[in-house]
Amino acid sequence: MRATPFLLAACLSVQTLSAVSYMTGFEPPQYEVNNELADVAGQNGWVIDDPTADISFFVEWPDNSNHGAAIGGYFDVPTGSSAELSRAVGRPLAGTQVSLDFFVQSSTEDFPGRDSFFFHIGDEFKLALEPSDGFDDQLEVAWYDSLNNRTSSGWDIFYDNEYGLDLEFSDSGFSATITGSEVLAFSGALPGAATGTLDHFGAGWELDPQATAFGDNFLAFDNLDIRDVPEPALSSVVFAGVVGLLTVVRRRVGKKS
Repeated sequence: MRATPFLLAACLSVQTLSAVSYMTGFEPPQYEVNNELADVAGQNGWVIDDPTADISFFVEWPDNSNHGAAIGGYFDVPTGSSAELSRAVGRPLAGTQVSLDFFVQSSTEDFPGRDSFFFHIGDEFKLALEPSDGFDDQLEVAWYDSLNNRTSSGWDIFYDNEYGLDLEFSDSGFSATITGSEVLAFSGALPGAATGTLDHFGAGWELDPQATAFGDNFLAFDNLDIRDVPEPALSSVVFAGVVGLLTVVRRRVGKKS
């Protein structure tokens, strides 16, 4: 009987396991922060779908705590109407968790265009940050499925504010949380999620249909983490086993008494 508290403690200390597929922060070459001297594209497996130089770069985080990757029109504009910085991943979409930190730097008066930005999770899901109607300091959060159907999340975020993004994908769809000064949560169904593949992660920007020219705003992101959705079932099973063991022991003690 004296051993049972230790069994219970062992059960409660069991941690959920989550296999990592890809995890990175972004550290630029020395002296090449906040300038166009070093592209993120071409380093550590990152590629870009536009030949223009200087549209991916490294930036210092607003609180000076670390560095991040960025894409946008701060130094140049793409040859087309959009550009995407991406890296191959290669894993099933369902059962995947994606988390990262990000912010959108607003445009200056010199190049005041308000571009749209996005995160691509394979070809199945795109989280978009699009200029909000009627609010110049905000971006509407929307998402697109593999058929390019757009759904508004019902939430807006602000330029120049830091946020954390967490996405989880299941056989039927996704759930999302954006954490900043408040917590924004939404979810939706994704056709084909059960068989979809997260073949790459992408971050990009595009010219807003209402604009005539690109702005010098940009999207920055850091601490990208792609892994299995944690399964709490392991500790639940162990806990149920310990509870069952305690029940059996109590019954035996009751019979002896």
